[in-house]
Amino acid sequence: MKERLEFLILSIIGLIIFIGVVLKVGFLNIVKVFLLGKWIYLLIYLGISLLIILTLVMRLKIILLSIKKDIPIKNLLKIHCSGFAYGYLSPIPLSGGEGIKAMLLKKEGVNYKEGFAAVIIDRSINEAITIIFSIIGLFLLITYLSLPMSILSSVIFGFIVSLGIMGWYYYRLLRGRSTFSALFKIFKFRRRFFLKYYEHIVETEKKVSNFFKKHKKTFFQTVALSLVSWIFMFAEYKTLLLIFGYDAGYIFLFMVITVVGITYVMPIPAALGVLEGGQMFLFKFTNMNPYHGFAVSILIRSRDLLISLIGLLNIFKTSNREYKNEHYN
Repeated sequence: MKERLEFLILSIIGLIIFIGVVLKVGFLNIVKVFLLGKWIYLLIYLGISLLIILTLVMRLKIILLSIKKDIPIKNLLKIHCSGFAYGYLSPIPLSGGEGIKAMLLKKEGVNYKEGFAAVIIDRSINEAITIIFSIIGLFLLITYLSLPMSILSSVIFGFIVSLGIMGWYYYRLLRGRSTFSALFKIFKFRRRFFLKYYEHIVETEKKVSNFFKKHKKTFFQTVALSLVSWIFMFAEYKTLLLIFGYDAGYIFLFMVITVVGITYVMPIPAALGVLEGGQMFLFKFTNMNPYHGFAVSILIRSRDLLISLIGLLNIFKTSNREYKNEHYN
């Protein structure tokens, strides 16, 4: 009940921000921007987005193959979309739907603990590469934008804290030390809920650590796929900006991607309103049309909502199938 109330409150906050941004832009200006778009590039944009998803799915498939689990690509596509949907609609920052993915992998014959370890490995590799590019993107934001000191200091502080936490995590991970179980000891969790899952967490951490120690070839393959996905991402945003007549260079593409990443860290479901405001802010401070920034964010949101819809339909279909098997067999 508490989680639902929190989700509702944060969604309302996001909706208020979104409505405020729309009112600021003006409905007629929104229509005008979209009418002048070069929509031939939209198909290319969606095609590249699909390539990115396939690359990420292949990364998880390779990880699963390292534990002798061969899952069809089409099934992993559904699982990816389901995990994305959960993370996208969740108010929890950086939530990637790992639990949902592990449960759906279990339907494919993968032990829940092994499946959860696989998606944690996948997420760890993804975040490591993302951090590297985020450092570059944040440096460019600070260098090229004349940000107010209050905003600049908040962004830098938040990034340093996040970088410190992630650095501590990867340091312990690569040295074979526990991370989450160590937090249990540091903060002395004694509640039954935490104690119930403590052993599962320790076991999962061992599986993740063993992967990085014993499957170095697979690790480098997954890193290579992550880099390929980033190359596709630059092409994706390049094409997206071409819709509105911008032949953007790498510096601006870096900044657009970085702002998208920052807004999705905010504890607002689907970054509602925050994504639109963030892109308008970026376009305004780079002496570009902020209305185009709003339009860019709407297309990003539309794509993400489409992926989420596919994922939610898969979750519903799987749940409905289970219900029928349980009650009619």
